[in-house]
Amino acid sequence: MKVALITGAGRGIGEGTARVFAQAGYAVVLAERDETSGRNLETELKASGHEAFFVQTDVTLEPSIQACIATTLEKYGRLDVLVNNAGRNRRTPLLETSSERWLDMLTLNLSSVFWFCKHAMPHLIKNAGSIVNVSSLVGLQGQSEAIAYAAAKGGVVAMTKTLALDFAPKGVRVNCICPGDVWTPQYSEWLTEQPDGKAVLETISARLPVGRLGTTLETGQAIFFLAENGFANGVILVLDGGKQLG
Repeated sequence: MKVALITGAGRGIGEGTARVFAQAGYAVVLAERDETSGRNLETELKASGHEAFFVQTDVTLEPSIQACIATTLEKYGRLDVLVNNAGRNRRTPLLETSSERWLDMLTLNLSSVFWFCKHAMPHLIKNAGSIVNVSSLVGLQGQSEAIAYAAAKGGVVAMTKTLALDFAPKGVRVNCICPGDVWTPQYSEWLTEQPDGKAVLETISARLPVGRLGTTLETGQAIFFLAENGFANGVILVLDGGKQLG
């Protein structure tokens, strides 16, 4: 049985991705900081006949990442796919962005990807595995008042391309997905902070050519494609419902 390690798997895109891989017959390692959401998903997937294993992980701490990978290998003896999904956008204008906030955002959204790739790579090489990094449309086109998040997600894109060049000859493919507007708990929380969240959602949906936000399962399916397709390497896949088209 192939093994997929998915970070931030307790909710949102990570949860949707875990469901897709589990349904495809993978053993899914749910690397999640929040114990409640991680264990709930583990229990649900197991009850449906899937193989799932929750590992409490703080992706902002390199030792926690190393422990997560070690636990995965102890449990399953192999690693085939790494999905670096954990991250968060906390929008702050440049002049209000402290050095601490800047470093925190880079650690969460960029350094965590580097650490996971570094420590998982030797094990992925053994199984000709693959990595899918989750960046964002923001990493390609920027976003108002999101200097740290945009810089980090742009870094994920560049990191993906570099690793794709370096490790394809060793049998490991590295790809990246850049989602646009996807309905996640984080997105829902952002809407609740707006004066009229319902109106904001309607406006955003109307501007998308497909007329709606994407789903976490749709995003997970795209991630699964990149992980499984043997000729996909260095791909930066934009999944935004046509938003970039104008």
